[in-house]
Amino acid sequence: PSFSAGACCCNREGRATEQMDGVGEVTAFLTKLGLEQCVQAVVHNGFYTSMEALRGATYEELVDSGVRPGHAKLMLSELSNAGLSTAPLSVSSDPAGGEVAAFLRSVGLEACQGSLDGAGYSSVDALSRATLNELVGVGLKPVHARLIMSSLDTVHGDGAAG
Repeated sequence: PSFSAGACCCNREGRATEQMDGVGEVTAFLTKLGLEQCVQAVVHNGFYTSMEALRGATYEELVDSGVRPGHAKLMLSELSNAGLSTAPLSVSSDPAGGEVAAFLRSVGLEACQGSLDGAGYSSVDALSRATLNELVGVGLKPVHARLIMSSLDTVHGDGAAG
């Protein structure tokens, strides 16, 4: 079997891990999300060696394992979209244009503010109409664009405005 560079099958001492089936599932899940860089934190630091264990993880536990806040929220969002529920994110409306900033803070992606401002995304409503390709096109990393879209689905339901 071949393994990607980000998914080592050995621990730091060089011993092969015994739970490759579960680790393989977790690695495949993270890879699907574009979060290959999180394998070390999730599997080795957090000991989430199966999807069942990962489904039981909380936001705080993932962050404590070394997963970035935005990445932890994306993982939990994807796990909840697969039939598990998590508390919905809430966004308060700020007429001074801070609505997008507040939303980005709520998902741990404040660093994306400049790219979104520069592209003219001045409201969460405008942001919710963006496509993944449009968000990537303004300079966001694909994983961050997916997190924004997934979080907007959670906040706005189907994204339809009336």
